[in-house]
Amino acid sequence: MILTLSSQQMLQVWRKAAGLEPYLDSCSVESFDGIDVNSRLTTLMRQWYLALLDDAPPALLAPPSDASALVTLGPVRAGRAALLTDSSVRRLISVRLSSWQRPATVLTASEAKAAIAMLDNPYCAAGPVSPLAWRDAAGVVCVSPAADGDTLAEASAIIDPGDDCYIFDELALASVPDDIVL
Repeated sequence: MILTLSSQQMLQVWRKAAGLEPYLDSCSVESFDGIDVNSRLTTLMRQWYLALLDDAPPALLAPPSDASALVTLGPVRAGRAALLTDSSVRRLISVRLSSWQRPATVLTASEAKAAIAMLDNPYCAAGPVSPLAWRDAAGVVCVSPAADGDTLAEASAIIDPGDDCYIFDELALASVPDDIVL
């Protein structure tokens, strides 16, 4: 089930994971020389969420959004092109250029290694029926084949909803660390 949590709701989840809640109301202790626990947890949970958006299986995230307006096709060189994305786009999931007959799922460089090696072979290279899109080691999404005059027809992506919203499948909560060092 997809959860949509505010930053305060997510902070409660992290406080429980860190063993800071529930707390006893029957005793009180005051300390004036500690760290701001909520600020530290907020930083850790934001880092965790961005890593989740970048690396988790798409099934653990909100459904991909239409990102066609947030992605532009870079210059075409040797039948390949790079895609330029807005800063809110964390990860492209699939893309389709105007000359392609179907969209291509964006692969990691290691997943696409064999297909990338075959791009220079005219018998095995990606084509309009079997296009190729991959994210290189620098995080840039490259596509092939690309030709002058191509435009981006569609793009779906995982988009960061901002600092105050966390959207993911509840199964991802299992990856919240329970050994948080404050």
